[in-house]
Formats: sequence, structure tokens, C-alpha cells
Amino acid sequence: MRAHAIVKKVFGAATKWSKLLSLLLPPPLRPPTLPILPPELIELILLRLPARSLVKFKRVCKSWKTLISSSDFTKNQVQLSIMAEPAISEIHLVYTNLLRHSDSKIGFISIQSLLENLSFGTEVVYFPMDDCVKILGSCNGFLCLNNHPKNTDFKVRLLNPCTGLASEWLTLFASDYNQRRPPITNFGFGYDHVNDKFKILAVVESSTRIYTFGEYSWISVQDIPLHPLEWNGTFVTGTGTLNWLATKIASFITYPVHQTTIVVLSFNFGNESYGQIALPNFEGGMIHREPVLVTLRNSLCVCHEYKKSVWDLWMMKEYGNEDSWTRMFVISHDEELIPYAHGIGIRPLLHMMENDLLLLLVRPPWYQLAVYNPGNKGVRFGYPVINYYSSDDDMPNYNNPRGCFYVYRESLVSPSHYGLKTDHV
Repeated sequence: MRAHAIVKKVFGAATKWSKLLSLLLPPPLRPPTLPILPPELIELILLRLPARSLVKFKRVCKSWKTLISSSDFTKNQVQLSIMAEPAISEIHLVYTNLLRHSDSKIGFISIQSLLENLSFGTEVVYFPMDDCVKILGSCNGFLCLNNHPKNTDFKVRLLNPCTGLASEWLTLFASDYNQRRPPITNFGFGYDHVNDKFKILAVVESSTRIYTFGEYSWISVQDIPLHPLEWNGTFVTGTGTLNWLATKIASFITYPVHQTTIVVLSFNFGNESYGQIALPNFEGGMIHREPVLVTLRNSLCVCHEYKKSVWDLWMMKEYGNEDSWTRMFVISHDEELIPYAHGIGIRPLLHMMENDLLLLLVRPPWYQLAVYNPGNKGVRFGYPVINYYSSDDDMPNYNNPRGCFYVYRESLVSPSHYGLKTDHV
């Protein structure tokens, strides 16, 4: 039963008992008009409601506003939403169009609306911004934003679109005398659940540093021991880790390669240590095109092409346990849909458990959103859901599948809970 249905049932039953007692008891003993529930029960009920509903419920009374606005409540609500499968209505795809500098806004695509309008596509809702921004990551209800112009200081801020609250811009790296940003070769944003901190890892001029939001300082850590294939690390919720596909070879890789050439390199925000995870035992042992590392349902996943026009999607059911790699999908497609060329052909974004559909980016020849239905023996691809390359709309129109779309789950977290100055955006 959904959380809002539970709330309706509990409060409905309490209201009926209150009315009945009002009729049976004499006036001095009659209960108040509104049902009285223990504060502990009210909190347990509210914790299980969607963040969007809780924003509205803050207006019910002062006690509810104080409770819902508290740091402990918002953090507990996030943890409960992570452990439970979130409702489709709480999930969005978010993006920014880096080629439209004059349009400062973030695009939101409702997953619920997308699934309900597969035949003719869905609309994009825009969140206006005062600055031209790029999304660097999404975690626990925060978007990590970067000021996009390359000839300025490298700045970041945390934004919660559900509440409209954002931290002030924080300068992480100052530009040099030529007004150029320092080269950042690797980056990652995530949440350290052990120390309750949001953090950034950045490799700048061969130096690896960790920035903790709210502490306004950098610390240097051990340099990355391998050579990541991707710029942005993949954060796995609940583990406190950033992950990259990486290799010991510094030079450019020519595919196909044996699967042992590539491993998963992890960095733990809690103890600031690195680890390595072997890839699953692929059929044939060869990787024919650049693989992709993603998170689906809070689990680490790798997607690779092991033969022409066939992609495998593997999920690590228990993080760090190499024996828990499980083959989830075998994605077959026509060569015309995803041309056989170098680069990433498929990038999974979201797995919807209720109907076992997979939302992903495909490349025909520009990246477009598609829905893959493994149960449909006929046409398995719903394609395209939204045109991903068009001069007529505001969708991203650069030919790069990394950093295009992020999955955003609504929450009530506030930058002020982490010692950051906070503004309404």
C-alpha cells in the first residue's frame, strides 16, 4: 500500500472514531474535532510520504512545519526512500543544454509522464536559473551544479529543485592569469554516509583532492592508481563510493580487448581508500566496444557489447562481492539502430521494476532516449521517446552520452543542514 493511502486510511479511521465519541459522550468528555494521534505515529507516517507532498504539508500547522524542516527528519526520509523502491512520480531525468548559453535553465522529464505517453513523447518542464550551469552529479535529492563558462573560476553549488533551495556558489579552483580554468582530469560527486557529508573528488594537475561541503577546505589524498576511462565517477548510493572503469594502460585502448584489461576502480569517501573490482565473466571474455558503468536500482551495473548488435547488462547485487555479478539483460538490436562504430552505443539510465522496462540512450547516429521492453518478443525498442538531437527544441544537442542525463529523486535535504549558506532559487 502506498504511503499516501496509509495516511488517508489512518486519519480517516481516527476521524470516524472522533465523530462517534462526540455523539456518545457528554460535552465535557468529548474529544476535539480533529483526531489526536501520538506525535511518534504522525512522524512515522509523514516519513513515508513523497517529498513533494511533504513540502505542501509544512503548511498544515507549525508543529508539522518544524518537524518536516528539521535536519533529522529530512535525512531519515531520504534513507527510507533509498531503501524502498521509489514511486515513479518521484523520479525525473534532468539535463542542461550546454550549447544554449543564453538559456539558463535545467530541463526536467517526468518518468511517470514519459511512461504514460510513450507513443507520442512527453513534455519537458524547465527550472530557470540565473547562471549558465552544467550538472555534475545527482545524489540524495541534490544536484551538483557547475558554472559552465570555461574562462572563469571553477565554481559549484548544491541545488534541491524540489524545495528550490541552493547553496551559494563556492569557488573550488581559481582561473590563472590567462583566465583559464585548471585542467580537471577526473571528477566525482557523492555522499559519505559514514560521516554524513557531501563530497567532491577532483584530480587537478595530477593532484587528487577531496572537498567536503560545509568545511570550505581541500585535503590531498592518494593519487588515482589506474587510468579511468571516464571523466565523471559513478556514485553508488548506500556505499559512499565513486567508481570508474579503468585500466593500467595509459595509452588509448583499441577494441576489442580482453575483459581483464579493464577493471572497476572504486574510491571510498568514508575511509578515503581505493579498491578494485573485477568485471563479470563475459561470454567469450572479450569486450568489442567501449563499456559503460552506471547505477540502476542503487546497484553498480556494467553494460558492454560482446558481439555485433548484442549488448549485455550485468548488475552487482552486493557491492564489492564479485561473485554477485548477475546478468540482467541481453539487449539485441538492429545494426541500423546503433551503427557499428567506435564509442558508446548504449547507455542505460533507469530500470523500472513495476513493468520491467529499461530507459536508455541509443545512438542512431545521435544519442536519443529509448525504452527497451525485454518481454516484448516483437519490437522491443520504443524509439525515440524524446528526440535527443533537434534544433527545434531545447534538448541537449551534443554528441556525447556522458553527463547528458542524470536521474533525480526528490527529497527535502537542504544545504543549510550541512553548514552552507542557503538561498531560494
